[in-house]
Amino acid sequence: MIGAGTYIDVNATLETAMPIFEYGHSFIPVVRLSADASPPDLLGALFHVDALQVYNRALAATAAEEHS
Repeated sequence: MIGAGTYIDVNATLETAMPIFEYGHSFIPVVRLSADASPPDLLGALFHVDALQVYNRALAATAAEEHS
């Protein structure tokens, strides 16, 4: 996936990551981009199910805040 250009930077937000999952990926490699032309360093992966859980918690917290 990294070779195809499908990855996110370690500093990316869920707002950046969520649309990538719409292409059917079950996970996205998480990388650290370097300042020079060297390939990105693989740090881990963000799984769709984990991203959805975090997103749902954020939505619930926002809704609770709006209704309090």
